[in-house]
Amino acid sequence: MKKIGIDLDNVVFDVQQEMIDIYNETHNPKITKKTWNKYYLRDVTGILLEEETQIFKIMDARGRFKNMNLLPHAKDCLTELSREYNIIPVTSRHKELTAKETLFCLKKNQIPFYKIVFEPDKQKIARQYGFAWFVEDHLDFAEQISKVCPCYLFDYPYNRNGNSNKPDNGIIRVPGFDKEDWWLNLLAMVEKNSVKQ
Repeated sequence: MKKIGIDLDNVVFDVQQEMIDIYNETHNPKITKKTWNKYYLRDVTGILLEEETQIFKIMDARGRFKNMNLLPHAKDCLTELSREYNIIPVTSRHKELTAKETLFCLKKNQIPFYKIVFEPDKQKIARQYGFAWFVEDHLDFAEQISKVCPCYLFDYPYNRNGNSNKPDNGIIRVPGFDKEDWWLNLLAMVEKNSVKQ
């Protein structure tokens, strides 16, 4: 079976909304997914790295990493893809701090996966496992991964600055922000690309 790599945060799990909820409890002005136009919360809001880290600590203390909401259609589409691919989540989450909670949440939500890798160098992992393709939400990571295999990039507002619209660089933008239907669009794109091959 061919292998594919998938990011977890903002691809499978809705980490962004979790961070927004906590930030909005304590800060003014409030932010939304539409106003989050840079990858890191600190770059959008001007908070310090320590404050952003504190938000993750609050999420952990509230058990959110064990009980995180899925993005719409993620489970059904991943289940469909698992019939043809071994799915390997690759996350830059800190393994020692979040591995147990991450695995619990994947299993609780019945997300099919072959194995999981905790590693920030996703390009290295894509090469190591020979992924057929990868799903990512971070433009910088997508540009690195696309040197090894095609990379589907969920088209969040924070990914719209850069030159990744060039057709020959291995990044395939997946629309879906307005209705949060990235996964349905991705599945259709994958099926279309499979027919071409």
